[in-house]
Amino acid sequence: MTNIPSEERWKWIRGTDVPNIFNVGRFGTKFETFHHKSQNIAPIDLEGVERVEAGTFMEPAIAAYAAHKWGMKMRKVHRDVVHPSIPMFGCSLDWEQQDKALIPCEIKHVDFIQ
Repeated sequence: MTNIPSEERWKWIRGTDVPNIFNVGRFGTKFETFHHKSQNIAPIDLEGVERVEAGTFMEPAIAAYAAHKWGMKMRKVHRDVVHPSIPMFGCSLDWEQQDKALIPCEIKHVDFIQ
C-alpha cells in the first residue's frame, strides 16, 4: 500500500473510473474516461454535486452506525492501494474494519433515485 501523489491521480485508473469503463457510471462513459486520462478533455467537476457532497458528510455517520450495529471497530483509511501487477491501477479505500486482519469497507450513500 502506498499513496498516489494527488497530482498523479488523474493518470491512474481508480475505483471511481470502473463504472464508467463499463458504461454504467453516473459521471461519464468509457469514451470520456479514456479522453480524461489522455488529457484530451477536462475531467468532470463534481464540486457542488449534491449527492457527492451528501455522501461526503454522511460517510462517517454510516461507518459509526455500522460499527455500533455489528460490533465492529472501524477506522478511516488515509492511503491508496496500488495493484501489484497492473500498472497505474489503484484505489483509495474509505474505511476498514479492524479485526484480526484489516478488512476494507466501502461506504456508498444511495437514495430512492438510485
